[in-house]
Amino acid sequence: MTTKGIAARSVAIGISVAALTTGLLSGCSSGSGGGDGKVVLEFPNFQASEAPFSVWWEEFVAAFEEKYPDVTVDMSDAQNSDRYQETLLTRFAAGDPPEIVQQTTTNFFQLAGAGYLADVGDLVPDSWGPLQSTYEWDGKTVGVMTLASGLVLYYNEQLLNDAGVDVPTTPEELVAASQAIYDPQNGIYGFAGVSAPQDPKLYNESAMFVVGSGGQWFDGDTPNFDSPEVAKGLEFYKEALATAPPGLQFTQRNELFQSGKAGFMVENANFMGAIQQQAPADVKPNLKPARVPFPTEPGLASVALSIPDGLDDATLQAARDFVSLAVSPEWQKRYAELIGAPAPDPDSTADLLTENPYMKLFVELQGEAVSILPTGPEVRKDFPIYRKEIFDSLVGITSGAVSIPDALADLQASTEAQLGS
Repeated sequence: MTTKGIAARSVAIGISVAALTTGLLSGCSSGSGGGDGKVVLEFPNFQASEAPFSVWWEEFVAAFEEKYPDVTVDMSDAQNSDRYQETLLTRFAAGDPPEIVQQTTTNFFQLAGAGYLADVGDLVPDSWGPLQSTYEWDGKTVGVMTLASGLVLYYNEQLLNDAGVDVPTTPEELVAASQAIYDPQNGIYGFAGVSAPQDPKLYNESAMFVVGSGGQWFDGDTPNFDSPEVAKGLEFYKEALATAPPGLQFTQRNELFQSGKAGFMVENANFMGAIQQQAPADVKPNLKPARVPFPTEPGLASVALSIPDGLDDATLQAARDFVSLAVSPEWQKRYAELIGAPAPDPDSTADLLTENPYMKLFVELQGEAVSILPTGPEVRKDFPIYRKEIFDSLVGITSGAVSIPDALADLQASTEAQLGS
């Protein structure tokens, strides 16, 4: 494969990283050979500059190229956005996809539903957790899970002590504690939650409250918005989000919590690694993880690696070698060491349980997690459509423009009509 129109830059270990915004959007010509006869694997990676994942990827790509000297990895610094997904879909439709496809689960649904991805079931280790089933489509496994977690309640111990509240163990306690901490005049907030329209985390956080309360947006391909569990979860969500700044994007949410200005936020176990690397030294000791305060532990498989269907033999083998090494015990253990949270392989943390005081909790949550993502094939295939409808309803709910019962009734009717329920 050759790459045109991409401005290369170097990362610490000297691998070539291409600027996605030029090359991906203009399209690269895919093939199996570089100018030196090597197989080239194009790899747009939205974790390439996101600490602490970037460190793992840099180490891994360098080790892969050393082990397979006839293969070059052209890793690009991508941006996880709707525009990136549209570009991927366009390139697949034109027969010019990247050879290694990294994608979030919601984007995976579209590519899998279009039949673009090769079967990689034999590359999935036997030890992988149950969330790996997220990447099955029409009886085949077309994605290998690389990021999965039970969701974690992060809290600021100092702010809780100042407000005289304990770590919550029920949703009612979470709302009450968030309200007790909330002091916007002094720049202190209770629950650091995403409230910006169309932010992907808007779905995750609201679904966490719904699933944690025993509900699901859909029962297979049947809309389930009129269930009492969904309404109950959204009531808790609305009350907690009322203690967050309005219009908050997920990067702003992270900064708010890491700077010590919010009592709570919810994220996957990997966020602990970001806290250790990015939080100020005087705030870091106060930021700690706990179970989310719900009867059901919500979680998700959020990132996977896939391989396009139809690659030539040499390129296909190189792509398979890449994925296989990434999920090997050696590199799964290194992932857990660098990220500070369990890799998809539950055995990866065996040597770290005594070194990391939170690892045992993270492993337990990952094993208990119930996915916040839909399971029905028709819903999954057109999930961006249904997610946007949920987004629009959430904005109305959290702003007070529409009541929860009315919003859920509208969602139930519209999704039933689209699905022919």
